[in-house]
Amino acid sequence: MIMEPVGLYIHVPFCRKKCKYCDFFSIPSFKFITPYLEAVKKEISLYSSKVKNVDTIYFGGGTPSVLGVKNIEIIMNEILKNFTLSDKPEISLEANPDDISKEFIHGISQLGISRVVLGIQSFDDAKLSFLGRDYSSSKVRDALEILKGNFIGSCCLDMIYGTVFDNWKFWEKELNNALSYYPAHISCYELTIHTKTLFWKLSKENLKVDDNTFRRVYLNTSRYLSDMGYTHYEVSNYAFGIENICRHNMKYWKRLPYIGIGPSAHSFMGKERWWNISSLKKYIKILPSGELPIQAREALEPSQEQMEFLALGLRTKDGVSSSVLSLNEYSFKRLQILEKKGYINLENGKILPTPLGYLVSDSLPIEILG
Repeated sequence: MIMEPVGLYIHVPFCRKKCKYCDFFSIPSFKFITPYLEAVKKEISLYSSKVKNVDTIYFGGGTPSVLGVKNIEIIMNEILKNFTLSDKPEISLEANPDDISKEFIHGISQLGISRVVLGIQSFDDAKLSFLGRDYSSSKVRDALEILKGNFIGSCCLDMIYGTVFDNWKFWEKELNNALSYYPAHISCYELTIHTKTLFWKLSKENLKVDDNTFRRVYLNTSRYLSDMGYTHYEVSNYAFGIENICRHNMKYWKRLPYIGIGPSAHSFMGKERWWNISSLKKYIKILPSGELPIQAREALEPSQEQMEFLALGLRTKDGVSSSVLSLNEYSFKRLQILEKKGYINLENGKILPTPLGYLVSDSLPIEILG
């Protein structure tokens, strides 16, 4: 049994509809909620012999808020039954504006939810329609007003940029709308056209801004939100003060242990990573037998670990300590070149990405290790 606190991710695959850009495992139907809950309870109980302490819980999706308070309570009760929570656990719940009401906020607050991650995506009706969101900008504002007046925890916003709408003038207005509600945390995600999404089936033209515009918007966003008091602590994430950094998500970037519950959920412990099957029907069918619904596992070789340390660490403001890497003379020269170009800073034995480095974080590990 692992004694150090772990993060617990609960994947809720249900949605009202599938958005045009979404490539997460989700189902636009509520038909299987009851058997899903039974399977989740079983999977949680199976991990109770491997994990004791939990300090972060993250309900992701899909749209976790569609479960409603009573079903979220069923999952929380099972967690409390099987694990010991830390004194001040971080408990996050992703939600859509459609599901926000005073009653809902009161209910989840009673369950200990400390962060609501509201997937607004935009304040503009035309952009919301373009993305396939089925609510209006007025609904977004109504939800934010309810949160602002009734939720004592952290209000966090998820937004999408890089669409054909998002030149800097347009996106600056989006950011100003967001800032008017004083969110504790803002996630700004680039529109990515993934295979098997509705956007992929459309023409790839006229969906995104050009690369030069995106680069300008990204760097301006980092500078603008930093000037407003937000810490740009990860490629896509900004926190108003370090106390509002998402502790759960930092487990992913720092390679700390976490357990994924639900179909398609991923887990990591020690040097091993595994992930569940991406089928709700199979997930529901397997768990009553007492078998974990694992699709595959992998254990990284030392060279793969080095690449992963860099790939994940250089996505965050904390960077990577060079002492955990086996760097040769070539790599040190590459680091000096990257620093001169403004992609990284080398300070006190650490490799720290700059905003420009964030912009190319996927390629930095290869540039350094070759």
